[in-house]
Amino acid sequence: MSFADQELTQEKIEGIRGNPNIIHWQDLCTNYILPQDFMREFKEYLNWERVSAFQKLSEDSIEEFRDYLHWYYICKYQKLSENFIWKLRDKVNWYHISTYQKLSENFIIQSSKYVHWNNISACQILSDNLIRKFHDKVNWYYIAKHQKISEELFLEFKDYLEDTEYFEQCCYNQNYNNIKIYLKHGFKLNYIIQKHLIPCKF
Repeated sequence: MSFADQELTQEKIEGIRGNPNIIHWQDLCTNYILPQDFMREFKEYLNWERVSAFQKLSEDSIEEFRDYLHWYYICKYQKLSENFIWKLRDKVNWYHISTYQKLSENFIIQSSKYVHWNNISACQILSDNLIRKFHDKVNWYYIAKHQKISEELFLEFKDYLEDTEYFEQCCYNQNYNNIKIYLKHGFKLNYIIQKHLIPCKF
């Protein structure tokens, strides 16, 4: 997905003012860069789903038009600051925030009651300390598959991680850091070879 990149000239704006009802608004909102004052003037005509997905919006614009925008797309495609997300925490789509926005660990802790832990476990970079703090909330399947864990954490939460399916997912995802830990603590190299899970690098 790429943002709109065509310039909306003053001549074109005047033409739109002359007869807004004949404009193909979906195309306009998808392909042309729309200034904030233009969106304000024509807010009743705009295709707000396309605006949400294809316009590169400032946080001021998002806040001003928040009741028009499609938050599913805003949280997926727009780059949002953590302060802004928290300010509009009752408006944002936390599923997509957890998946597509780059979140700091401090913010994840602050918003722990809002975030989707399956998505956090799969899509954010988590330290051992955060995983440990929220061990009862994280998805251990995704932790094993996507996160780079330490041997210390593996041993501490072996009951959560010692699962053949989790080991297989490490292999499918080529998470060599975790594979080495599994191999060191009981899982067999010939299992990988027999299952043809990954090219052998060990």
